[in-house]
Amino acid sequence: MKDLKNWFNIYEQKRPTLFDKAIIELGKEIKKRRRILKKEFIEIMSWKLGNMNYAQYFSKNYQQDIDNYIKLDFFEEMFNDSKTIERIELLCNLFMINVSVASAFLAIIFPNHYGVIDRYSLRALEMEKLFGDKKKDIRLYLKYLQRIRSLAKQLSLTPKEVDSTLMTKGLFLDNKENIKIKNKLPDSYQDFENIQRKRLVIKFTF
Repeated sequence: MKDLKNWFNIYEQKRPTLFDKAIIELGKEIKKRRRILKKEFIEIMSWKLGNMNYAQYFSKNYQQDIDNYIKLDFFEEMFNDSKTIERIELLCNLFMINVSVASAFLAIIFPNHYGVIDRYSLRALEMEKLFGDKKKDIRLYLKYLQRIRSLAKQLSLTPKEVDSTLMTKGLFLDNKENIKIKNKLPDSYQDFENIQRKRLVIKFTF
């Protein structure tokens, strides 16, 4: 528990970007309007998957299709497993969206109830072996949600904040083991264990 609180402090001080903050504000606008505009859809896709396939996100996801699948009842204040499965299945009808990407839409629009699932957050929970071929499996996401909602309650955070915390820790663990990843942590993260061992407060607030 204390370990994750420390990682949340690291996330807040080191990782957030203007894009991260802007995307959450975007989610608030979408939820208030109860409709996802194509421009917003593309921004969320780019936030989750990067800009490499931007042209495909744009050309193969039409506003009419988004409106056909993401209707007013998508935004109901209901967050049980049945509603979660329904939302994910609707999102997965759109181009290039699987459960992992769908989780990003849910977390951005409903940050108090959902989090993004990826291999780094699962690594931090020691659930990474479940990812692999099951990354499109809704049941894994439901199990993940149960874990992060429980942690959110214990840590007084939102599930979205918990997923960011877990991703930060999981990214560190991958980098520590010299696993080849696209986005390496700043050098200052490498001192994390030394800081803990020496019980010094250097750049982080625990």
